[in-house]
Amino acid sequence: MFKPFTRDDLLMGRDAQYPLSDHLDANALDLTDASNAFGGAYFADTGRQLHIGNAYRPGHYNVQAGGAKRSAHLYCMAIDWQDRDGAVDAWVAAHLPEVLEMGFVGIEHPDNTPGWCHMDMMQRYDQHGQPFQVFRTR
Repeated sequence: MFKPFTRDDLLMGRDAQYPLSDHLDANALDLTDASNAFGGAYFADTGRQLHIGNAYRPGHYNVQAGGAKRSAHLYCMAIDWQDRDGAVDAWVAAHLPEVLEMGFVGIEHPDNTPGWCHMDMMQRYDQHGQPFQVFRTR
C-alpha cells in the first residue's frame, strides 16, 4: 500500500532552523500534493515506494549540497527522489505528460543526477523568454 508523504516529510525538520513564510508554506503544501500524486502513480505502476533524498533545503543545507544559488529547493518547490538504479528516471521519461500534469515542470537530466531524480515545480526561462526543456542540464 502506498504510504503518502506529509508536509513534515518534505521539510525534513529544517523549518525549525529556517521557519517558513506563508508563501513558502503554501509552496510546501503544493509540493506535498504533487509528490503524493507522483508517488501514488509510481507505486501503482511499479509497487515501489519512493524515498526522499532532499526537498526543503534552505540556507547552509543548500550550500552543503552544492545547490544553485536560486535552487527551487530553497523555495519548497523541488524534491530529489533516491534513485540508485535509475528506475525513477526511467519511469519519469516513460510518463512525462502525466508528470507535467502533476506540476513538475523541471526535471534534471539523469546524466546530471546519478543516484537521484530531481523534479521541481519552478518554471525557468532562457534569455529569449522560452521555458527550459523538461529534461535540462545544470
